[in-house]
Amino acid sequence: MRFTGKPLRFLKQVVTMLFSANGDEFADLHPELVRFVLDRRTRGLPPEYKFELVLVRGRFARLSGLYGIANLNNGRTELASEVAHYPFALQMILGDPPRLRRGAIEHFADFATDETREVWLYTVAGHVETKFPGDYRSAERVRREAGEG
Repeated sequence: MRFTGKPLRFLKQVVTMLFSANGDEFADLHPELVRFVLDRRTRGLPPEYKFELVLVRGRFARLSGLYGIANLNNGRTELASEVAHYPFALQMILGDPPRLRRGAIEHFADFATDETREVWLYTVAGHVETKFPGDYRSAERVRREAGEG
């Protein structure tokens, strides 16, 4: 996917949207993200913050505050927050994601505020068909996996 625009401004908007998915205490716990959003000159992010963009379609939208995923097979966990509404799902992942990532956009923080660029993103396309954050399966796949078709 080709992104053409102001990458830093786009990422600051993403972070702002993710603040809306979390309670007031989230800002108190992450002052570096508050500073990143409020100061237009601030660039760069601490490495513990990862951001992903997924292209989506579907019948629903999701707003998910901080949630956790645990893989019981390998013991790995992931903390994330999500805003999903056509045409994008945007995720913030805290810490080191224990999975292969697609659609990483945290490098957008390294551009200048008014810098317009063309950036290629290698992302995935999915659907917003369930209430489960981070679930991008199609309605057909959800039905099939539930044994309904």
